[in-house]
Amino acid sequence: MWATERGLHPWYFKPLTCWLHPLSIRAGADHKPRLTLPTPETDPQRYEDYDGFSCRTHCGRREEQGEAAWKVLQDELEVLGKIGNRDLISELLNGSETNP
Repeated sequence: MWATERGLHPWYFKPLTCWLHPLSIRAGADHKPRLTLPTPETDPQRYEDYDGFSCRTHCGRREEQGEAAWKVLQDELEVLGKIGNRDLISELLNGSETNP
């Protein structure tokens, strides 16, 4: 039975790392949490013999004609913002604290 059929949030049974993917939170230069999206160069699963995972998946890959990440990941950003008591979409659009 699906979570929504039980009256639960659609991501209730989904692991946190899965609904956040490909978003990651890293410390910025000022040591404040910074929301980031991986690039082929910064992919956290990139190794000497492996060219990365996050930026290669459908939801992490950049598309020339694709929509902005904040639009595609709006639901995830809103839920994460509620957890952290922040308006992450506004931060992204205003260029503070985060990196679209």
